[in-house]
Amino acid sequence: MYDFANSAYTTVVITAVFGAYFVAGIAGNAPWATFAWTAALSLSYAAILFTGPLVGAWADAHAAKKKLLLFSTVGCVLFTALLYCAGPGAVVLSLVLVAASNYFFGTGENLIAAFLPELADSRAMGRVSGWAGRSAISAAWSRSASASPTSCPRASRPPKRCR
Repeated sequence: MYDFANSAYTTVVITAVFGAYFVAGIAGNAPWATFAWTAALSLSYAAILFTGPLVGAWADAHAAKKKLLLFSTVGCVLFTALLYCAGPGAVVLSLVLVAASNYFFGTGENLIAAFLPELADSRAMGRVSGWAGRSAISAAWSRSASASPTSCPRASRPPKRCR
């Protein structure tokens, strides 16, 4: 379920919505905007690559996978929420925040993968992972079917940016 819930982050922040907003709204369709977005994400992926084994070893040595998963979740949520403050022209702020949120996201993804051997034996891992994904997809479909435009009454008001 955790992994499926995270797919909204990758869709909204990394791939489709915020990436497009960064290029068009924050960077004003500058010719370098897509490169800057990609470079910030590349730096966060490099940080995940180099720190992942260290985080995993520390988590194993201190029996702290749950604590680190909570920490990475809070970090991702915090830095993603701070993207609200990124308005037109806030290029550096946006890039720093998205790199930080993506780092915490990727670290959390590494940590949740470490729980699968505790949940299923080696013959059932694929099934357990598949059942969780299928259940989460069904829940999301039923939730989206019950949503209506009036579910978010503040959506029609323009947001006030952070000062």
